[in-house]
Amino acid sequence: MRYKLFPLSELLNFTSKSQIKKLLKTFHCDKNKDLESFLHNKAVLFEEKGRSRTYLYVDTNTKETVAYFTISISSLYVEEFSKETITILYGQENIKLKCLPCYLIGQLGKSDTCDKKIGKILLKQALKTIIKGYYLFNGRFVLLDAINNEKIISFYEENGFIPIENLDENKEIIKMIYWLI
Repeated sequence: MRYKLFPLSELLNFTSKSQIKKLLKTFHCDKNKDLESFLHNKAVLFEEKGRSRTYLYVDTNTKETVAYFTISISSLYVEEFSKETITILYGQENIKLKCLPCYLIGQLGKSDTCDKKIGKILLKQALKTIIKGYYLFNGRFVLLDAINNEKIISFYEENGFIPIENLDENKEIIKMIYWLI
């Protein structure tokens, strides 16, 4: 296979930081500069501080990062949601609840240099990794903040995510969840 998955945590154990930074700088995404900026400037720090885990797809021919995803444990603050939505998310009625624990896909994207449609593969691998944690620690859902774009929202819906907010055209980001139970 031309692309190989590497956990950033393992690379940090066996590779110099300068080599890792060089590998991360091969990722370019003009459509979403936040994806690029996170990988270039925050991924290593977040990994070292225990805030998230990043997984890189590397082209074994060119030695470039062609895609990546970042996952972590997070909390969904539910104060802005209706009681009905909170009850569905929590699994029982609780009017005093302020946040719910969840898994988070914080980043997911491919580089401009990637010539393959690998979004589904990338998302499937992120979910597979999270499900390992689910079997060990339990949990109810995976959260992600999707860019409010019809094509992006449709992609996530086709892959089992559902919006938990109204699809308001004035919102830049839409919260979506994937049920683990």
